[in-house]
Amino acid sequence: MNVRVPFWSNQGRWPVQIPGYVFAARAVLEVGPVAFGDLWTGTEPLAAEPFNFRRIPLLGGKVLRQSQSQVTPSDKERINMLLRQHRPEMGRPLREYGPYGPKPLIFSDDEWEAGLDLAEDVDMDLTAMHRHFNTVVSIIVEACANGSLLAALRPRPGGRMSDPLPVDAWHTEKAAAVREGRNAP
Repeated sequence: MNVRVPFWSNQGRWPVQIPGYVFAARAVLEVGPVAFGDLWTGTEPLAAEPFNFRRIPLLGGKVLRQSQSQVTPSDKERINMLLRQHRPEMGRPLREYGPYGPKPLIFSDDEWEAGLDLAEDVDMDLTAMHRHFNTVVSIIVEACANGSLLAALRPRPGGRMSDPLPVDAWHTEKAAAVREGRNAP
C-alpha cells in the first residue's frame, strides 16, 4: 500500500489553517494547479505505485514480458481488478477466500497478456502523476532553499509558529535530492 494514502486522504486531520501560513501539504495542492494547469487532478499524492513490469526486448522485435510466477499476489490482484473493470467480457471472478486466506489467482495466457497491456497503460498515467507530485514538492523545496518562500514550524500540539527557518536549513543532501528529482518525499 502507498504509505502516503492515509495522510493525503484524511485532510481533516491536518493542522488548522493559521492566518498568514499554509500547511506544506495544502501548499502542494495549491501549487499543483498553478504548475500543471488542467493536467493537475489533485489526486497525485494518492497515486498508487506503478506496476513497473519488466519488458525484455528480443531479437526480431518480440518482447519477453513477466510471467504470472514472477509477480506478487497483490500485483495479480490489481491486474485482476483491471481486467474486471476494463475487460468484463473476460469474466474474471472476484478473489475467492478459503479457510487459510485468499486463493491464488490464475490467469489464462490471453487474460495475462491483456492484463499486462492494461497495466502498461495504467503505468503511464501513474508515472505522470508521480512526476507531477514530485515536481510540485521540488518547486516548494527550491523556493524555500532560495529564500523566495519562507517556512516555519509549529509545535505538534499547536501554538505559536516558529520564526522563519533560515534558508540554509534547506541546504541538505535530502533537500537537494528532492529539488533535483532524485528522491521522492
